[in-house]
Amino acid sequence: MKRIMGIETEYGISGGEASSVVNAYQGKKQSHTNISRTNESIVNGLTDIGGHIGGDYGSLQDQLELYQFGTPSVHTRVSTPVISSFSFTAADDMLDNGARFYVDMGHPEYSTPECSNPKDLVIADKAGELVVGRAAKAVNPEIRIFKNNSDGQGHSYGTHENYLMNRVTSDEFKERVVPALLPFFVTRQIFTGSGKIGLENAFQHGGYSSSSSTRSSPYESQRDDTFLALENLGYHFLDIPEFRDVKKILLRLCGEREQRGEQQLFQLSQRADFFTELVGLQTTYDRPLINTRDEPHADQSKYMRLHVINGDANMCEVADFLKVGTTSLVLDLIEDNVAPQVELSDPIKVFRNISRDQSRCWELDLVEGRRIIAVDVQRKYLEAAKTHYQGRDEITDELLNRWEFTLDQLDRDPMQLVGSIDWVTKLALITQIMDKNSLNLNDQKIRNAALQYHDVDRDKGLFYFLQGKGLVSRLVDDEEIETAVSTAPIDTRAYLRSRIGEIVDVKSVDWEGFTIKSKGKNVLVKIREPFSGRKEQVGQIFEGDLTLDEIVKVLSETEGIEVSDQSIFTPSVYPASKNTKYHRSKKSK
Repeated sequence: MKRIMGIETEYGISGGEASSVVNAYQGKKQSHTNISRTNESIVNGLTDIGGHIGGDYGSLQDQLELYQFGTPSVHTRVSTPVISSFSFTAADDMLDNGARFYVDMGHPEYSTPECSNPKDLVIADKAGELVVGRAAKAVNPEIRIFKNNSDGQGHSYGTHENYLMNRVTSDEFKERVVPALLPFFVTRQIFTGSGKIGLENAFQHGGYSSSSSTRSSPYESQRDDTFLALENLGYHFLDIPEFRDVKKILLRLCGEREQRGEQQLFQLSQRADFFTELVGLQTTYDRPLINTRDEPHADQSKYMRLHVINGDANMCEVADFLKVGTTSLVLDLIEDNVAPQVELSDPIKVFRNISRDQSRCWELDLVEGRRIIAVDVQRKYLEAAKTHYQGRDEITDELLNRWEFTLDQLDRDPMQLVGSIDWVTKLALITQIMDKNSLNLNDQKIRNAALQYHDVDRDKGLFYFLQGKGLVSRLVDDEEIETAVSTAPIDTRAYLRSRIGEIVDVKSVDWEGFTIKSKGKNVLVKIREPFSGRKEQVGQIFEGDLTLDEIVKVLSETEGIEVSDQSIFTPSVYPASKNTKYHRSKKSK
């Protein structure tokens, strides 16, 4: 298995500001401006006015000026909605391990370095938890960082996966890629979901809060909206007595519900409540199951990026491995034109229904009129992948075996997957607490426990409490994760990009490369091939005492790397920033 992949995680934060956390982290080489062409879609004609502000898509100030926004107010807390403004001073830096750490939509966000396989990505993702958690502690030990996707108050923040694909045309994407991905994405939550108590509405449009006042619960909001709609609709049914009976029945049923308390509902996915579209470019409102934001940060004539926004953040290593690994295999099937054909009658409805199905049967309707269960949809992709890729390499075989075992257990008894799948692990944990203390899902102690499951603090998080008891299945070890905090993968361009600052004057750094000084000129090094710049290609420049000219010569002769005078490139794409000198690090890389 070999595919460039990565994960961007917006972390929930309580007790502090995201900008303070990002600025506090010391594992970074230099500040730099990170401006890339933005809001490009795989599908022709799709545009995103505003959409995702900050982060990968340019400086916040530039984005606000471009789209003529005022300074938006955003929800930045996990539990109680607290309104604060964006900070324009937070660092946006490449770290020593080739990752990026920045503020996005009021959250500390960590983007892993490029990885070549799902196991390395699990390591890099787990290293991100340490980076964000340690930065928070450096500011204030009371700050809490949560690797989750929902605050329970109607706000959702994303965990976005990125996969580099062979470029296809807009029509090919719509006609071949989308139909193959939809059934897979809709049903993979049965093993990738991280679990959530209750239902939520997306109260805000575009992620911006219209008011700082306390909002009612999702149940109360839906109840009130329903009765208002019935009242307005009633004017069209004045001559039909039965219509008034409908309202009476609903009033009675709501009264009974309120006497018993809000419905006790445990969902598979934290994100399913927030998706309303099939395909689109936007990420913070009218969220689509398939996002088309196409920013490969590589040779655009050869590559495109699949930007996946419908998944949950995972604490379990096995769930994380399955999420990115199975998706990569499905992309292999699509590129090889052997993906299974499954047509769902209403993918958005199915996406929500699977998440909310308390029976765990997960039945769904096909266009042809038949019904099928989500496990069997996943089996179609599994069987196709086994047919074409079994025996290809060790990681592929491990992934296929775990995928099959997980589906078998989900079919028989999902609760046998405690320690491997997040929603199962969380449900088992809070069920034990409820049984021991005679509580229900709506008790605040249980909701707090569900949130504390996602706390990245190894001493406070309930997930890590379970891991410490040996109740969590491990794929990687703590030493590998600790190493990944300061060291980039050696088999992608992240290796070169992360280490070059040790030996030369680096003027700016970005995903696609960096700028160095040679003979008084800025030399732009663009790593157009993401598998170029790996250790086996360029490791020699970090082992000897090469001159800068010799380093430039090695890079210019490396396949997939372009070395050019920066002046021929557009300055808005690679802007000048303060030059900082760096010397070879004494620490082992």
